[in-house]
Amino acid sequence: MSGKPSLVFFTGLGADERLLEPQRSLPYELITPPWVEPEETETLPEYARRMAATVDWPIRFVLAGVSFGGMVAADLAPQVKPAGLVLLSTCLYARPIRSVSRFVNALTKAVEEADDPSPASFSRIFLNIFAEFGEDVQRVMAAMLQRTSVDLLRWAGQRIVDWEGASEAPCPRIWIHGENDTVIPAHKVHPDVLIAGGGHLINWTHREQVNQAIRGFVESLDA
Repeated sequence: MSGKPSLVFFTGLGADERLLEPQRSLPYELITPPWVEPEETETLPEYARRMAATVDWPIRFVLAGVSFGGMVAADLAPQVKPAGLVLLSTCLYARPIRSVSRFVNALTKAVEEADDPSPASFSRIFLNIFAEFGEDVQRVMAAMLQRTSVDLLRWAGQRIVDWEGASEAPCPRIWIHGENDTVIPAHKVHPDVLIAGGGHLINWTHREQVNQAIRGFVESLDA
């Protein structure tokens, strides 16, 4: 097939399209669907299907996701039939789920308690995840957290542990993970590409390596 596919990329919880700023240098149309408010009793697969209904799907696209967004992308792949699946800093089965849920619950509490959109308001989260970034990036991350729906965070923390995991992707897949990820430890998952020294936000800290891996994967789809 000829022509470059679009990249439909789901962000992580507590984030919006700004999380994927480092990926805008990739030579693909980047589509970042905003999160919708959850319905109280729906499961993660049900939520993923409702998210899918909000997307104006391109004719040809690669589906991608970071962290929780990767879980949603993997769950949707059998339904929306992408040309390929790109996963970053995520998990697809039960073993790492509880560490993800603990992180989401801590994130929820931090957002609930924060009284201003500054890095200091999210000190516990920043110590674990964002300490390696400079102040400018930390302010962007804090602003995203401040805009995040507490209802979505609370719901996700509860529903992640009930998730049965994703089915086998019906397309080629690449899974990129940081070896020092503290949210989803690398020894608990089986990624295709392990980024040396990378934490949970490798799409920022190791953007060149991540973008190179994504571009190589997308180009391989036409090989």
